[in-house]
Amino acid sequence: MSKLRKSLAALALLAVASPAAHAYEFFTPVSQAQDGTPVYCVIVNVGTAPAAVSAAVQQVADGSDITSTNTCSPSPYPLAPGTACIAYTSQVGAHTGYCHFTSSSTKVRGDLVIFDANGDVRVTIPATR
Repeated sequence: MSKLRKSLAALALLAVASPAAHAYEFFTPVSQAQDGTPVYCVIVNVGTAPAAVSAAVQQVADGSDITSTNTCSPSPYPLAPGTACIAYTSQVGAHTGYCHFTSSSTKVRGDLVIFDANGDVRVTIPATR
């Protein structure tokens, strides 16, 4: 086998074995939080094994990341079974956006959640792939 073919085969194997090659993406529909209430993106590991996850609040107009706080640990720190992490916007201004989740497993559930000024849930929207 030529050196070029060996190199290409090694790169293909690396791509297949890479965690990013097996990432699943989940999105919620768009919603809006009023001034003083953040948009929360909550992801829960409902599986029996740890999962590498990420969560972000995306601005609807241009898809930019408007997350101000994120409790999801960056890779390689996986989300343990039965636990959750949250990404959310600031409380200043009205935010129109959606949640973008990634996971190494399909055994996660994500939701966009908005509370009212009293702390009651006003909106909850599940994510889909």
